[in-house]
Amino acid sequence: MKNKVIIFDMDGTIIDSSKSIENSINYVRKLIGLAPIDSVYFMKHISASDDELAELFYPKGNLEENHEKFLNHFDEHCLDHSKLFDGLDIAIKELSKSYPLAIATNASDFFAKKMLKYLGVFEYFDVVTGANEHANGKPKPDMLIYILKELNGSADKSFMIGDSLRDKEAASAINMNYLHAQWGYEKIDSIDCGVSTYKELLEKIID
Repeated sequence: MKNKVIIFDMDGTIIDSSKSIENSINYVRKLIGLAPIDSVYFMKHISASDDELAELFYPKGNLEENHEKFLNHFDEHCLDHSKLFDGLDIAIKELSKSYPLAIATNASDFFAKKMLKYLGVFEYFDVVTGANEHANGKPKPDMLIYILKELNGSADKSFMIGDSLRDKEAASAINMNYLHAQWGYEKIDSIDCGVSTYKELLEKIID
């Protein structure tokens, strides 16, 4: 029998890492003579994959070199301001008692594992994978398909929890249930699958 797998996005869903990411972007922008990133623009595009970051946030000069500078700075400082959203540790621990859990993030799996370990929840996840390990990041469903295969999961029984339209589109592509974390970076008032608290999240998932 196929499993009901619970897949989480990371940044903006489990972890608020926005300040750490913004600081590293502005570090690179300062080096190449650009003003600090506009906060509204930054939050609009924060869910971009690693491959898209350079063109969006520090497009002046050599994009590959700029992105390498970002990665090095973020590696040193990604834990400085990152924290779990309220109650997500409780939700993760509760869900792990009954279901296999996974992370599908457009960030690098290296950073995902580092941050999850630091914040004390890595051990509850059976699979942690990043867009760097796949041909495509979200909104393509590559990571979700991989996770379902690894954990013998059924798409129609499983859930994707995210905070962006990229997450929703990835789940919809394979007819997976989707829940939108309204505490995250991309709040959508009109969405019909939104959850506002970790308790509401648990109510939607647990049989």
